[in-house]
Amino acid sequence: MKEMARRIADSSPEVRRRAVRELATLPVNDSIDLILVALADDDWRVRKETVSVLSDMPCESDVVGQLVTALVQNDNVGLRNAAAEALGTMGADAVTMLSDRMGSLGAQDRKIALEVIGRSGDPRSRGMLISHLKDPDANVRVCTAELLGEQGGGEALDALMECVDKSDYLLTLAALQSLNKLGARIPWQKLEDLSDDPILGSEILFAMGRSAQPAAASIIVKNVPDEPAAVRSLELLHGASPETAEAVEQALKNADEAVHEALGAIVSQEETIDQRAAVRCLMWSRRIESLPLLVGLVSDETMHRVIVEGLSDWGYPAFAALEEMLPTLDGRPLASVVGLLARTLDEEQGKSKAALFTAYLHSSNIAVATAAVGAIARFGNEGMIPRLIELSGFEDQRVRRAAGHALVQVGCRAPDAVRDRLLQMEITGLGGIELCRVLEVVGRPEDASALAGALNSPIPELRRASLSSLAAIAGSAAVDTISLAMTDEDMGVRMAAAFALARIGPAAAETIVSAIHTAQGPLKAALVRALGRVGHIEAPAILKGLCRESSEVAMAALEAMRNLGIAPGELQYEILNHDDSEVVKKALSFLGSAISGQRIAGLLKHPAWDVRLAAVDRLSCGDYGDPEISVELEARLLDERDDLVRASIEHALGERKGVK
Repeated sequence: MKEMARRIADSSPEVRRRAVRELATLPVNDSIDLILVALADDDWRVRKETVSVLSDMPCESDVVGQLVTALVQNDNVGLRNAAAEALGTMGADAVTMLSDRMGSLGAQDRKIALEVIGRSGDPRSRGMLISHLKDPDANVRVCTAELLGEQGGGEALDALMECVDKSDYLLTLAALQSLNKLGARIPWQKLEDLSDDPILGSEILFAMGRSAQPAAASIIVKNVPDEPAAVRSLELLHGASPETAEAVEQALKNADEAVHEALGAIVSQEETIDQRAAVRCLMWSRRIESLPLLVGLVSDETMHRVIVEGLSDWGYPAFAALEEMLPTLDGRPLASVVGLLARTLDEEQGKSKAALFTAYLHSSNIAVATAAVGAIARFGNEGMIPRLIELSGFEDQRVRRAAGHALVQVGCRAPDAVRDRLLQMEITGLGGIELCRVLEVVGRPEDASALAGALNSPIPELRRASLSSLAAIAGSAAVDTISLAMTDEDMGVRMAAAFALARIGPAAAETIVSAIHTAQGPLKAALVRALGRVGHIEAPAILKGLCRESSEVAMAALEAMRNLGIAPGELQYEILNHDDSEVVKKALSFLGSAISGQRIAGLLKHPAWDVRLAAVDRLSCGDYGDPEISVELEARLLDERDDLVRASIEHALGERKGVK
C-alpha cells in the first residue's frame, strides 16, 4: 500500500490516474482512504477515474458515509463535486444516509444533498424533494423545483402547481420553468394573476402560450417589445385551437407600432431561435407594410414556405402590393417578388398575369429570368415555347433545368405544340439535354429518329438523356439501339443504357441477360438490378451464380431476388459465404425467417466481428427454439474475444432462457 500511496501522490496526473484504476482490484476497506485522496485530486481526469472506480465497488455503508462527509465539506469544491457524482451512482444506501443527515445540514449542503437524491433514481426521491419545496432557504426551494422538473410525474406536477403564486416569486419562476419543461397546462386564473410581473419573464409567457386561452393573446402580444421569446409563446397559442388562432391574429392586427417594430427587429436578426416564430407573427398580422421585410427573407429556405402560405391567405391585397413593388426592384429582390407572385396566385389569377411573367423571361439577370420561368411552368401557354427552348440552352444549369421543367409543364397542357416545335430542331448541345427530357413526356414512338444525333453527341450527359427518352417513347423498338450504348466510352452512359433497358421491361430481358455475362463492375451491378425489374425464366439460376462475385454485384443480386420474390432456397448458402461482411449482413436482413437457425449459428465463427454480432442478434429472438443454438452460443462465448460480441451473446443466452 505504501507504493500505491506514493503513486497516488506522484507529480504526474497520468501516473495518479493509473494508480486509481489499480485500486479497483483491492478490497474496498483497504483502498478507501487512498480513494478519498484521489477524489480530492487537483486534476479532473484523476477525479473522473476515481468516480468510475467507486461506481464499480460494493456499496458499503462506511464508504457511503465517508462520501457523504466529503459531500458536505466546504474546503475542497472538486472533492465535493466528485463525491456528489460518486454518490449518485450508489442508489438506495446513499439516499438513506443523506436523508438521515438532512436535518443537521446547512442550506448549501442541503442543496447539494438534494441534487444527489434527485438524480439517484431512487423511488423515494420525489417525495423527499416535494417536502423541501417549503425549505426555509430560498435557494434550496428553487433547486428542489428545478429537480422536480427533471423527474416529472403527477405528484411532482401537483406540487409544482401549488408553488405558482405571488408568495415567493423566485420559487414561482423555478416552478414555471419546470412546468414548461414538462409541457404542463397551468390553470388560467393562476397565470392571469401573475401576468403583470416582469420578473417572471418568458416563463410566464410560455405558460400562457400553453394555456389554450384566447384571453392570453393580447397579454403576450403586449410583451413582445420587452421579451422577444413572446413570439414563440404566440406560436404555441395559435396552434392550440381555431379560437386561440383567431385571438392571436386579432391581437397582432390591433397591436401598436412598438410591437410591429419589435417583430421586425427579431426577424432581421438572422438565425435566432425566435426568427421563424416572428415571421409567422408578421404573417398573422397581415400588414402590407411588412411586405418588403418579408420579401427579403424569401431566399431563406426555412422561411420560404411560411411566407408563401401566409401571403396566399392574405389574398388580393398581397398580390396587388407585390405587383406594385415590381418596378422599384431589380436583381435578387425582383426575383423574389416574381417568385412569390408565381407561387401565391391561383390558376386563373396567374393566367391573367401571363404577359407580366413573359416580360421577365427576357431579363438579363439570371435570378429574375429563372423566377419568371417558374411562373411560366404554372401559368404559361404555347406562346412561351420559343423563349423556353432558348433558355433551355443556357450555360447556367439553374436556368437550363428550370426551362426544361417549364417546357414539360407547358407540354402537359399543350403537348402537340411543344412536340411540333421540338421536332423542327436538332437536339444537340446543352439545350438538347432538356429537350430530351421534354420528349419523354410529349414524344411518340415515331419521334425516336429525332434522338439519333443526340446519341453521337460529344456531351455524355446528352447521350444519357437521349437513352432515357428513347426507352420512354420507343420502348421495345429501341432495345438494339440502347444495347449498343453499353460499349460507350463513358461509364455514366453505359449505366444509363442499363437503366433504360430496365425501363423498357420484359421486352429487354434477353438483352439484359446476355449483357450480364460480359459486363464488369458497376455496369454488371446495374444490369443485375435491371434483371430484378424485368424478370426472366433463368433469373434464379443467374442470381445464384452472382452471389459470390464482387460486393456491388452480390448486393445487386440480393436486391434483384427481393424484387422478383425469388424463394431463397440454397441461395442462402451462397450469399452467406461471401467474403465481404457488409454483403453477409445485408443477406441476413434480406433472408429473414427463411434462413435456418443452424445456418446463422455457423456465422458465429465468421472472421468479421460485425457479422458475428449480427448473427447473435438474430439468434437472440424467439424464432429459433432449437436447444442446439444455445449450445452453439455457449461454445462461442468461451472463444469470443470481442467485448461487444461477448456482451451480446450473454444477452442472447439470457433471452433464450426467458431472462428479461
